[in-house]
Amino acid sequence: MAHEPHEADPTSLKGMLLEHLASVGLGQQALEEVTRALQASEESALTSNLTRVYKCAMEGQLCVRASLLSGRECSVLVSPWTTVAQAQALLTSELGVSNEGYRLASAKQALYEEDFIGMHFSPTSPPLSLVREEETLAALEARLARCSPTVRKQVIGEMLYPKIAEVQPKLAGKITGMVLEMTDSELIVLLRSHQRLLSTVDEALRVLHAARLD
Repeated sequence: MAHEPHEADPTSLKGMLLEHLASVGLGQQALEEVTRALQASEESALTSNLTRVYKCAMEGQLCVRASLLSGRECSVLVSPWTTVAQAQALLTSELGVSNEGYRLASAKQALYEEDFIGMHFSPTSPPLSLVREEETLAALEARLARCSPTVRKQVIGEMLYPKIAEVQPKLAGKITGMVLEMTDSELIVLLRSHQRLLSTVDEALRVLHAARLD
């Protein structure tokens, strides 16, 4: 008796692809974005997403796309372990603009230069934006200017907490509360600079440690 041809389980295939993506360097945020994209109901969208995901999983290279505010767009192939700063340098070179003063940003926020690009970008992500650093800060400051002092602290605190939780998950709430005693301009610097944020967290830990010894 002839056997019916075996059809691959699409759920299993997606799981295997996600495992491969994790092994080549994609972070949790990027993997979650891929998972959402692979749940697309339209067959054409799903096929396109699967093709891009499969290529990245098998070749270990990520096609990072970015655009200027003018609409000009380009892409580069990099390892997911490439830093944001390195990816940005390649993208600005492709676009023929100076790398100085630009920041790579997702729809939500500017990316830390020290992070790996695979933490924030996936094969199914929309293009990143290349924006001038002062434009990124101006947008945040304009948003905060419309808020009351209490709401400003709340907004900044909500942005800082997950960043602090990455390095000090057990003390993130306490450290965030301590950090929010700084001025708004000082807090914006922490949102820009991962190194400055780490230094501030270390300082807060020293204060907490000293308080326990007293």
